[in-house]
Amino acid sequence: MVTLRSFLAGNQRTLWLCGRYYLLVAGLTLLSACAQNGATPQPATIPTGTPDPASPTVSPQPSATLQIPGTPTSTALPTATEEPSFSLHGSLVADLGEDFPYNEQFLEVIRAEETCQEGVPGGEVTLLVYDVTGQRPLAAVLPEKQMPVASAFKGPLLLYALSQIDPEIWTSVPVRYWSQTGEIPEEYLPLLRENWILSRMYDMIVTSSNKAAGDVLGYVNYHSDTDLNPLEQFNAWSREVVGISPASGLAEWDEGLTAGVVDPSFVSRSVTGWCDWRYSYANTYSARDLALYYAWLYDQAPAGLQETAYEVLGIVEDDPNYIENAAISSRGRSVSKGGIFGGGGRSFVWVDGGLIVLEDQVYLVVTSTLNAADRLPEIYRLLLEEIQRATGRDPVSLVNGISVPDWAAALAEISSNYVTETHAEASNIAREIDYIKDMDYEDASLMCGPLAGAMLQDAGVLPEEFPLEQFWLGDPVVDGRPWVFFSEEDYYLFAFRSREQALDRFNFTGFPLLPGDVLYTYGGTGEHLFLVVEVDQGGRAYTVNNNCLERHNCPIQRIMLYDFSNPGTGAFYVDYQEGYFTTGLQGFDLLRSKDYPQIFSDWYFRYLLTDWGS
Repeated sequence: MVTLRSFLAGNQRTLWLCGRYYLLVAGLTLLSACAQNGATPQPATIPTGTPDPASPTVSPQPSATLQIPGTPTSTALPTATEEPSFSLHGSLVADLGEDFPYNEQFLEVIRAEETCQEGVPGGEVTLLVYDVTGQRPLAAVLPEKQMPVASAFKGPLLLYALSQIDPEIWTSVPVRYWSQTGEIPEEYLPLLRENWILSRMYDMIVTSSNKAAGDVLGYVNYHSDTDLNPLEQFNAWSREVVGISPASGLAEWDEGLTAGVVDPSFVSRSVTGWCDWRYSYANTYSARDLALYYAWLYDQAPAGLQETAYEVLGIVEDDPNYIENAAISSRGRSVSKGGIFGGGGRSFVWVDGGLIVLEDQVYLVVTSTLNAADRLPEIYRLLLEEIQRATGRDPVSLVNGISVPDWAAALAEISSNYVTETHAEASNIAREIDYIKDMDYEDASLMCGPLAGAMLQDAGVLPEEFPLEQFWLGDPVVDGRPWVFFSEEDYYLFAFRSREQALDRFNFTGFPLLPGDVLYTYGGTGEHLFLVVEVDQGGRAYTVNNNCLERHNCPIQRIMLYDFSNPGTGAFYVDYQEGYFTTGLQGFDLLRSKDYPQIFSDWYFRYLLTDWGS
């Protein structure tokens, strides 16, 4: 939600004008168009960060001749927090028992339409669902069975790396800069160059880089006093510290610094699926063993390590996977890592594992499927029903699989109360909003910012006492308004300020708008501010804003901004490009609530502003 920093009274240099309209008041002429129609703002220069240092030369067995920058581990980790009366980790290490109240429902879904036709690959599903708050397992289907792990092991690998690397290294730079994209404060640049392992850990988790995972394994091994190779060392730590069974672990990881490295204790590993199908995989874990890592993180890991791991494993990019969506839909966050591998119908693997952390409830979930990913939607539907029963809250709305916060979902109905048929009716609403105190000349052509602010007030995002004139007078480039009234802790702000990123050129399919997004557009006959009030199930985005069709004719209308199914349609491509009022020809700013997960790729970090102005 918005945190008000201050009510800036000052700078009256810029008028936000919505449409071309000339208004005489006390002999003064105000030029309309939602902002002064002056020189086109120049694109902001946003540093793109430091490239990842070149990786060390790959070798089958890292040796003393490998030149890997960094500091050997020497500093002890912070003292672990006091042992709680209930230990999730201890409960998983012990016998799970046989009381799993939801097994029957999950088994019904898992075994649905199971066939053993000749030539049809046999599948398999294993899972473990644990109600941490209720201190009981809810379901355990073949929890000890070995299954291919794909990239899901990278979450455990992060915990291992953080536990072995000097904490001074991974606390030297905030996690948000580990990606080395976007604007990075000067003070962190030399640290990122020196501690290149931070970017490798980030890439391993967020972009699921296989090479980065090999580099992390090799880095830790090189800086350790051990006769074990990288895979043996990771597997030994997993058994001795986390307590996984000897059956689970990595046999090989032929990427990065572990290319050609094997753990010879694992040979000829295979997985048996339905209908006695047998598959060969080098790296397998049971659901219980994979869950043990997150149980260790939950109540055994030192506090500093836990906080960092929670932050890295909580980053969501692009399309959330099943466990991430379950967390988002339940108004929480995931601390997890998934993996997908294979294709072609005979060996498709989909694994998700981690914690779902809600305000008053925590779940530990591992689902592992082999040629049975079609069971996952129903498995997670059952999980969401259980979460709804436990919390008493309905899941949040979804737009194209993305969970929408309640306040943003309410904007469609809220905005409908402002729609008018005429300019006169819109001007009446402008005067009711009363964004120019002690005067009665508010007009529909001048109300784009205050109208968006009024709807945010109705949604509870802005407090009622917030003076909406602050949304009328301002310019992000000149004085930082209105962005300075939003907390950087609660919002992302992107600046796409160039002709190449004009509304009709920008790739909205790769970065779709969401309800509650606030846009400020540059270039054209005027600048403009508007609120995205709805994105329908077809992906079409809408705003409700004053729409200047001609001079003295600016009714408040519901406007479709784009339609992916009909490229080139919508205000971004027609009205705002060639209508009476044009805008967005030189790009735009976008403000997005952090109530949404981080659902954008590294590329967009180049345009993430960290200095919002004065």
